[in-house]
Amino acid sequence: MANAPYTAGRWKKILACGRSVEASLERSGVLLTMGGEPTFVPSSPDGAEWLTDALGPTKLGYARRLGHELVRTAFPGAVLLETSGKLYPSEPLPRWALLIQWLADGSPIWRDLRRLRADGQSGANAPGTCGTFIVSLARALALDPARVLPLAEAHEPNETLGFVLPLDHDGAKWITDDWAPYLGTGPVVLVDGDSVAGLRLPLGELGDDSVRRALTAEVRDGALTIFVPPLLLADYVALLSAIESTLERLDLGDVVLAGYAPPPDPALPTVGLASDPGVLEVNLSPCATWAEYDA
Repeated sequence: MANAPYTAGRWKKILACGRSVEASLERSGVLLTMGGEPTFVPSSPDGAEWLTDALGPTKLGYARRLGHELVRTAFPGAVLLETSGKLYPSEPLPRWALLIQWLADGSPIWRDLRRLRADGQSGANAPGTCGTFIVSLARALALDPARVLPLAEAHEPNETLGFVLPLDHDGAKWITDDWAPYLGTGPVVLVDGDSVAGLRLPLGELGDDSVRRALTAEVRDGALTIFVPPLLLADYVALLSAIESTLERLDLGDVVLAGYAPPPDPALPTVGLASDPGVLEVNLSPCATWAEYDA
C-alpha cells in the first residue's frame, strides 16, 4: 500500500473525519490554522542533491517544472518568483526558494506562464535583450530611461552584463533617481559574487537621500533575469503587470523573475519550493479550514 492511493471508501472516511473535527473545534470556539511541509524527489533521483546536499545542478530545474505544473493544475493566474530562502551556519549564501503566488480575490497576478523559465536549460535571449527590456519598462512606468545605468563585474569593469533602474513607489506614482553623481555614468561595478545583480549593487556608495530600491535586468545563461525590489503588495502587483506587458510588447520569453516578495499578506497566498538536503521542501500556505487545506 505504500505507493498506492487511498481507496475511495477510505478517503471518504478521512474527509468525514476532517469535517467532524472541524465542526467540533468550531462549536468550542477554537481557531486552528493548518500548514505543511511535504517533500518532493524525482522518481529516479540521481546525485548528491537528492541524497544529502541542499543544492545541485538539477534541483532548480525540477522546482521550475513542478511550479509550472502546480500553476497549470491548481493555481491558474499565479506567478513564480525566485528568491532567497534560509541561511544556515557554514553556508556563505542563503539557499534559493521558488515562490508560487496568487491573489486571494481570484484575479490573475500573471497571465502567460509560458514566458517564464520552466526548466534548468539555457535560454535563448541574447545579451542585449536586457537593455532593450529595461528601457522599455522605464518608459511604461513614465520614468526617464536616462536613469538606467549599465552594470559590470569588478574583474571586467568595461564589459556590460546588465542594467539597473533605481525604482520605488511614493504612494501615488513610480519614482526613480539619478545615481550618476555617486556611481558615475560608466558601468556600475557590482560587489563580487555570483548572486543576481540586484543583490550586489553598491548601495553604500549612494547619498543619504538616494532611492535605494532598484530593478535590475541581466541575461544569465540565456534567461532574461529581472530582479524585483522590495515593495508593498499593491505596488508589487502593479509592477508585475507592467513587466509582463513589456515582455508581451517585445515578444520576450525565457524569463526568470527574481528578488523580493512583498511582506506576508493573506491577500497573496503563497506556496514555496525550497532547496533542502536531499529534497525539495514544499511549504504550503497556512489554511483556516480543513476543506481549504484538502484543496
